[in-house]
Amino acid sequence: YLRAYAPRLTLSLLDAPPRDEGVAGANVAIGDNNTTGKFINQKFSLDVTEIKPESDAVQAFDDLIAKGDRYVVADLSAKQLLSIADIARDKGVLIFNIGATDDSLREEDCRINVFHIAPTRSMLADALAQYLMVKKWPNWALLY
Repeated sequence: YLRAYAPRLTLSLLDAPPRDEGVAGANVAIGDNNTTGKFINQKFSLDVTEIKPESDAVQAFDDLIAKGDRYVVADLSAKQLLSIADIARDKGVLIFNIGATDDSLREEDCRINVFHIAPTRSMLADALAQYLMVKKWPNWALLY
């Protein structure tokens, strides 16, 4: 698990995201998989590496690969994700993008070894538009 983390400001103290957002879910998944894996002699582990949002992800990625990791869950910016995607391809590593929502990652910057879990911004906008139409709210004001 490779993530770029910095505390985020929130509008309310009641809605502060947890520091381990994403990592906690991955830990639950690993626990579930290990429970099932006992029956077929499989064991899964989770290595978590945290970097600053503006830092270079290549060194942290190389450290994960040196440990033998071949599947990386990446909670990174699009720039950081692209910086490791080609290196990962050359080393036979699959990346699961859970953080970057840029449309370009599925278009001109698409990589064969990157699986996108997070929806793109256009997917989110389309879902919102469909919801508003279902609710019969056709009059919108878009501010950019």
